[in-house]
Amino acid sequence: SDIPIDRENPEIIENGGYYTFFVRATEVYKNQTLGESSITTITINVRDIDDNIPEFNKPYFNLTIPENLEQDMVLPKFSVEVHDRDGIAENNRYNLTISNVENAEGLFDISPKQGHGRTQVIVKVKNSSRLDYDVKSEEERTFIFDIIATVNFIMLAKTRVEVHLEGINDHFPAFSQSNYRIQVAENVEFNSLISNLSASDNDVGIYGQLHYLLRGFGSENFQTSAKEGGLYVKNNLDYELQKSYSLSLIARDFGGRETNANLFIDIIDVNDNCEHR
Repeated sequence: SDIPIDRENPEIIENGGYYTFFVRATEVYKNQTLGESSITTITINVRDIDDNIPEFNKPYFNLTIPENLEQDMVLPKFSVEVHDRDGIAENNRYNLTISNVENAEGLFDISPKQGHGRTQVIVKVKNSSRLDYDVKSEEERTFIFDIIATVNFIMLAKTRVEVHLEGINDHFPAFSQSNYRIQVAENVEFNSLISNLSASDNDVGIYGQLHYLLRGFGSENFQTSAKEGGLYVKNNLDYELQKSYSLSLIARDFGGRETNANLFIDIIDVNDNCEHR
């Protein structure tokens, strides 16, 4: 037969590296087959040679992970596999390393560092402080590295991994102070801005967008901008009827986190009552 013998043939592997076949010898006389024949069994021990190199299950991975992964946590929903098809351990061993390509130096680690045959590779977080979505640019939220399989310090295979961060709502809105004292004259015009206070949120994207509302007894006399904050006069203010108000301005982000600022509003009396004789 002109079919080469392959040590990695499943049939040979199942038989422990042995290949068995039968040979029949038949007596022939003047190109005529006679009835006499004999059968013998031949068993060959197929020695393995290192004729395969490690292979990764994919050449490229693109995944998204949440920014709140902690130290030594495994990257979720991520499966890397490397396989060397040589049949015996001496020929299917390899080393595994991780190599920075872009913005990933010291950020991740892999396990195991050595493999043989078929190996599942796990990628863990090595420096969780670097996983911060709330940075200036998308490039800073992207990390690229290679997983490399080597034998005798020679690279035989690699796969590239591109990791993107997904933001979570990990910051509360914050006012510059928790209490504000505001003074306003009782004859101020409707819709006048009497304070431009607002909050900030260090989350980037939708979780950093804020919504404002007022609460408290007498809050119907004032209003705030749902998107911008601030405090406006909505109704007539009368010092003789009520001299002060205690309200709360709430800043709420789109993830449901909220912070209150306490507003103490003093109404300033003006000479708006004349004595009649």
